[in-house]
Amino acid sequence: MLPIDDDPGYALRWDGAAGPAAGPAGAAMAAERLLPLGIEVTAAGAALPEAWLLSGNTYPWNDQLAAAGASWDRQRQAWLVQDAAALGQLAVALAPVSPGLAEQAASFEGFAPIDPLQARFFEIGPHALNDHELLQLLLSLQELPGEAQTLSQALLERFGGLSAVFAADRQRLAEIDQVSRKTIALIKAIQVALERILHAPIKENPIIGSWSALIDYLKVALRHKTIEHLMVLYLDRKNRLIRDEVQQQGTVDHTPLYPREIVKRALELAASSIILVHNHPSGDPTPSPADVNMTKQVVRALEAVDITVHDHVIVGLNDYLSFRAKRLL
Repeated sequence: MLPIDDDPGYALRWDGAAGPAAGPAGAAMAAERLLPLGIEVTAAGAALPEAWLLSGNTYPWNDQLAAAGASWDRQRQAWLVQDAAALGQLAVALAPVSPGLAEQAASFEGFAPIDPLQARFFEIGPHALNDHELLQLLLSLQELPGEAQTLSQALLERFGGLSAVFAADRQRLAEIDQVSRKTIALIKAIQVALERILHAPIKENPIIGSWSALIDYLKVALRHKTIEHLMVLYLDRKNRLIRDEVQQQGTVDHTPLYPREIVKRALELAASSIILVHNHPSGDPTPSPADVNMTKQVVRALEAVDITVHDHVIVGLNDYLSFRAKRLL
C-alpha cells in the first residue's frame, strides 16, 4: 500500500480552494480515505511517475471512476488515474466524508456525495443496516434513491419480513403499484443467487454430513411458499446429491404424492436413496396422518427396488421436522 508521507505540513491539510493536496502527500491522503472502501492505491511506476493505480474493491465505483477520467489497465487489472489531483477528487467523491472536510467535498462539482446507507454499509459493515435499510440500499442501487425508502417499507409491510420479500413470487410482487419489472427482476435474481450459494455445499459433499447446510437450503427454498411443494432429493451410494426436483405442487394444505412416479424417477437417475421434503404453508411442520401414511407407501414402494428413504423433512416457517429424528420412519 502507498506509504503515508511523514511531512507534518501535509498531515491535516486539505486545500479546499484548489482541491486535495497535490503530489505524494495528496496521494497519501487520498489512499487513506479510499482504504475503508477496500480500494488500494499504489504508484503506477517509473514510466508514469505522476500516475496512480486503484485496485481491490473498485467494482461498485466503476461508473464514477470512468466518469472521472480513470482508465482501466487490463494488464495490471487496476484503474489508472493520471495524477494526484485527480486521485484526490475521486477520494472526496467516493469515500465517506468526515465533518472537517464536508465543505471542501461539496466544492467538487459533478460528483454526488456517497449515499449515507452506502457509507454505513462500507464503513461500519453490512450488519450496521437493519432489514428495512438493507432492502432500501438494494433498491437504491438500481437508480431509485427517491423511491427506495417508500418501496422497501411497502414490501416489508406486505410480506412481513426480508426473507419473505425475496421468496415472494412474481405475481404477488407485481400486485404492489410501485414495483416495476426491473425491481422484480432484482429481487428474484437475489433469491436465485442465494439458493445457489446455499445449494453448493450439499451438491459437493455427502448429504448426511452436510445436514445443517441442507436445512438452510430447504428453508430458503420452501418455507415461504404459499402452497405445498413436494421436493425429492435423489442420492447416490455415497449419499451425494444426484438431483433435487420439485415432484408435485398442491394446495395450501395438501400435495398429491405418487409413489410410482418417485420410483420411476429414482430408477432413471440410478439413485440408491432419497430424501422427501415438503413444506407446510401454515408454518407448523407437524405431520398430518396423511403425511405419515403416504411416507410409508413410498418407503414400501422403494424397498421393492432396493432404494432407501433416508428421511422425510417437513419445512415450516421458523422450524422443520425430521421423520427420522421423530422415529416416524
